[in-house]
Amino acid sequence: MVLILPEGLDPADFVDARGGDALRELAAAAVPLVEYMVRRTVGRHDLSTIEGQSAAVAAAVPLLERLGDPVRQSEYAHLLAELAGVSEGSVVLALEQKLSGRPVEVQQAVKRASAQEKVEREMLRILARDAEAFRQISPRLSDEHFRTTRHRELLQLLRDRDGHVGGSTAEGGDDEVVEALTALALEPLDGDLLPGYAEEVLGEAAGVPPSAASAALRQELQKMNPVTDPRYDEMFQRLIAADGELRRLRERSHDAA
Repeated sequence: MVLILPEGLDPADFVDARGGDALRELAAAAVPLVEYMVRRTVGRHDLSTIEGQSAAVAAAVPLLERLGDPVRQSEYAHLLAELAGVSEGSVVLALEQKLSGRPVEVQQAVKRASAQEKVEREMLRILARDAEAFRQISPRLSDEHFRTTRHRELLQLLRDRDGHVGGSTAEGGDDEVVEALTALALEPLDGDLLPGYAEEVLGEAAGVPPSAASAALRQELQKMNPVTDPRYDEMFQRLIAADGELRRLRERSHDAA
């Protein structure tokens, strides 16, 4: 198990300064060594690009390779996939190739969650060009519908501007985000903007929030100090709730099959 003490204190100094009860409270939040190493390894990479995701998986797979228990390997492969934002199957494939002695072509194995991002972008395109769709649908969307930080920024900018794309940065948003929003409004849609199409895309996005919430929360928690950041406990509880919803969805899917 791994326990990170704040301010660089060793255990004796921490107990002298804050008492044994405080150390016991921290110890309750200790995480398994393998989990800590996987999170730390993934956290060193930029997950906003496929190259960063590939590098994160490539760096973390050797940690899983050294586990002798196939159950632990399977569970940590699932964790690695969630942290890196890739499909679990691609991580399992990379691990199997490593264990079999074949070269690990992680770049080929990693598959981005492109279907989800495609739905997110189509939803934003619709909102950016159709005032009526923006009026009806934007109140029903939350940040948790969008996996990427940039998509959440674009949604917030649209809200700040009440659905109006044109204008200067004086109306809100930095130059880069405003330019991205303008470009988004000019991109062709994947479908025809006919009555009901916006609702159809929203329906496709309905299955996204639990996984998107889980992935986004995990990425945020990686950046936070669990001891000193007052938001950590609240966000950790939100992660537990998001993971619980994902588990329930998987169980219902399994039962239906």
